[in-house]
Amino acid sequence: MRMNRRRLMCVLALSVPAMGMGMMEGGCQNCADVTGLAGLWTIQRGEIEVRVTFTTASGGEQETTMNQAALGPLDANDFPAELADFVAQWNANLDEVEMALEQALPDQVVVTFPNECVAMRLTDPNDATSVANGIIGQMLNYAFVGGLAGGGQQGMNGGGTLALVVASVEGSFDQSALTTTGQIVRRLAVLVSGNNNSGLSFVVAVAVNYTGERTGDVP
Repeated sequence: MRMNRRRLMCVLALSVPAMGMGMMEGGCQNCADVTGLAGLWTIQRGEIEVRVTFTTASGGEQETTMNQAALGPLDANDFPAELADFVAQWNANLDEVEMALEQALPDQVVVTFPNECVAMRLTDPNDATSVANGIIGQMLNYAFVGGLAGGGQQGMNGGGTLALVVASVEGSFDQSALTTTGQIVRRLAVLVSGNNNSGLSFVVAVAVNYTGERTGDVP
C-alpha cells in the first residue's frame, strides 16, 4: 500500500522525538501557519560550543566543554597524553569541519514550504541543486538532518578519519519579526589508525549558534 506524501511527513515528524516540534497534536492534522516566512534569509553565525567526550585506557568517560568565537584547534595539553594522536587528527581536519558547518546553512538560504503541511525546504540560492528537506511544527520550530551539508565520512588527513555521528540544523521562527534563531550541530567520532582496539575514544560535538532574518522574496 502506498503512503501519501503528507502522511509520510507526519511519520517522519513523529519518528524523531528529539526534535520536539509540537506537530504531534491532533495526530499531525494541524499544519503550521508559515505566512510570510517563505523567502530569502540571511544567516549570521555566533558563538561556537565545542564538547569533547573521551575515554582512556584506564576506563571511564570524561567530558569537557569550551566556547569559541571561531572554530580553532584543540590543545593537546588539555587532554591525557595517550589521546595526543586523536587531538592531532581532529586539528588536521579542522578546515573540513568548518567547511561542513558553513555548507549546512550558508550565509544566505532560500526557505520554502512544499504543500505537505509539515514540510520545509532549504535551497542554496547560488546552487539550485543544493537542497535540504526538513520538518516544521505548529510552534514554528524546525529541524533538518544534516542541513545542506548532508552527512558521511569527513576528512582523511593525519592517518585517520572523522566519522559523522549526528548532523542537524534546528531552530525556530519569530513570525512577527521575520527572524530566526537556532543551532548547527555536527558530532564526529575521531578515528586514528592503529587505535581501533586500544580502549580509547574521542568524540567532538560542535554546535554553532545562529540568527537570521528574512531579506527578500523567493528568487
